[in-house]
Amino acid sequence: MMKNLLLLFVLLCSFQVSSIAQISIEFEKDNCCVSMKVNIPPGRDFRIEMADGTFFYGDHDNNVFEHCYTEAGTYFVKAEVIDENGNPIGNGAGFIITITEEDIEKCEFDCISYLCWEDFIGYFKCATSITIELSDGSLQTLPFQAAQSGDAFCDWDQFPVYPLPASVPVPGGFCEISTAIINALNNAGFAFEFAESNTDITTCQKAGLGETPGFFITSSQFTVVNIGGDDCNGGNPAVAEFEDPECN
Repeated sequence: MMKNLLLLFVLLCSFQVSSIAQISIEFEKDNCCVSMKVNIPPGRDFRIEMADGTFFYGDHDNNVFEHCYTEAGTYFVKAEVIDENGNPIGNGAGFIITITEEDIEKCEFDCISYLCWEDFIGYFKCATSITIELSDGSLQTLPFQAAQSGDAFCDWDQFPVYPLPASVPVPGGFCEISTAIINALNNAGFAFEFAESNTDITTCQKAGLGETPGFFITSSQFTVVNIGGDDCNGGNPAVAEFEDPECN
């Protein structure tokens, strides 16, 4: 009798673990980009590994992602249910996707959006988000997130200082805001190039004289619409608009 109860207990536990760890992925490839929808029971978190160093984290309500590869290759994409400590539960799910050189060529960065730093100052005290327009015409706003680390855009020492706040003060904050933009786009899975100048488009100048930095973002998957901000306390929201002189 005790053995039967023990066996029943083990079977019930096994069934519970299997049911909470159930996960599947629907995906669609578009040249060098792949869009994914993760199917997972409510109340569960998951992690996606794109096999090129990119990770996504989500749950039942945040389960649609897009990622664009920048190099040709064969990639095994894996999704796992994770517990509160980030440890995987169950076997997960995955798929193999092949990105060819032709796929990469079709995803060439051919759309430039830019905003000069001099035009940026004065709209608000703190920058908080970036808004982009996708190829289907829809808009997506990506809030800046407090970052403990990241790839700093600037080369000079001590900038940015981490943790990088989600609300970045504008005065003297070109490096911090640039890094916040880069982190926001990276976290959303978008491929792009970022630079502080582009002489083929324009040279950003201060009062028409000295050269100053600018936000030049090149992509074929989206164009940048604006950077959003406020008074650093959530009030007086405003935006600084980007220009897009070249977009094929």
